[in-house]
Parts: sequence; structure tokens; C-alpha cells
Amino acid sequence: MKKRTTYEARDRLFGLWRAMRMQAGRDRVFALIRFLEAWHEQPVAVDTTHQGASGVMEGVALPDRVAARRREDALAALQEAGEEPDDPDRLARSVHLALDLAREELLAGNRANGLSLIRAAYAHAGRLDPATARRMTAGFLKRLAGAGEVSAVRSAVHEIVAAGGTGYEGFLKPVADAVAIVEAKDTRLYYTRLQPEERAIVAGIVRAITGSEELGPGV
Repeated sequence: MKKRTTYEARDRLFGLWRAMRMQAGRDRVFALIRFLEAWHEQPVAVDTTHQGASGVMEGVALPDRVAARRREDALAALQEAGEEPDDPDRLARSVHLALDLAREELLAGNRANGLSLIRAAYAHAGRLDPATARRMTAGFLKRLAGAGEVSAVRSAVHEIVAAGGTGYEGFLKPVADAVAIVEAKDTRLYYTRLQPEERAIVAGIVRAITGSEELGPGV
């Protein structure tokens, strides 16, 4: 790679041992483990009154009045839940509702509305149990990725990191890397910016976004 030569340890146990000897390597490995736990666990079971609008297809904008009312309801629910610190279940329901609506807005092309709902959700998500917040975040992005709208995924990741804090930056690195590969259509990025243990994980997210194997490692 131009003037730089990269050597990769073929023995994966040795590679992990070496990574764990340095703080940066330990942080990366632990962030990757937390991501895998959240990404592959069952979605958080949250009972919400919002079940989507009847007869409205995903990615199709709701009538303005209906969408505005639902946003207002979601923001009001977040505000009320934020004022009751002893009711984490209510807060979880409110965050879940806001993220559901954010996904609908982003897929319908209403970027500003979707991002404002994400900001509101993560202004309160810090009070959730960290594992619950990670699972909720992973479930939200997984559903968004499955819709194949890479720009929506990129915008959502950026907003979550901006609103939720730097702790989300390392946690969501596999999703950000997948977005970069899809947008650049450059499979060399698997080898120039990812560690070996990250490649299969990122490739799976790339596959979820594109619905194909065309941008897999080595392709």
C-alpha cells in the first residue's frame, strides 16, 4: 500500500493476545464484543401503544398532520418520562417509540424530523440500563439497515454519536465502517481500515444494507 507495508498475524489467538496487551486494543475488542451482543440478541421487548399507522407502507410519508401529531406525542412522552426518574420502564417505552418514529421519518425522506427524534431519544437514553440502551440502538439500526437506505443509516449513526456521547462511537464503529464501504463501493476498505476479526461482522452489515454479496471481503 504505497510506502507502507502491513503484516497480519495469521494465528487469531496470537492476534487477540497482542491486542489485549494494549489499552487501545482492549477497548476495541471490548467494544466489538458489546456490539455483537447487542446486534445478535433478540430485540428489546417494549410494550408501546404505537404500532404504526394502518395501511401505510414503510418508506411512505404519513399525512403531515398525522406525522406531526405523532412526533408531538412521542416528544411529550419523552419529556414526561424524563421527569419521573423512578420509572425506567416508561422511559424505555418512550425512547423505543421515538426511535420507531425516527426510522419511519428517515425512510420517508424526512431527515430533519427523523434526526430531531433521535436527538430527543438520546437526550434521555443515558438514564437507561447501558445494555438495554445498546440493544435498543442496535435494533433500531438493524431495522434501518434492512431497508437498504444507506444514507439514512449514516445520518442516524452520526446523530446517535453526537447526541449520545463518544461511548457510542466505538460501539457503532462496525456500522459506520459498513456505511463507508457501501458508499465508496470499495472492498479494499476491509483491509485498510478493519482488523481481521471485524471484517466478517462488517461484511454482514454491508450485506444487510445492500441485500447482496457484491461488496463482501475479497470481492
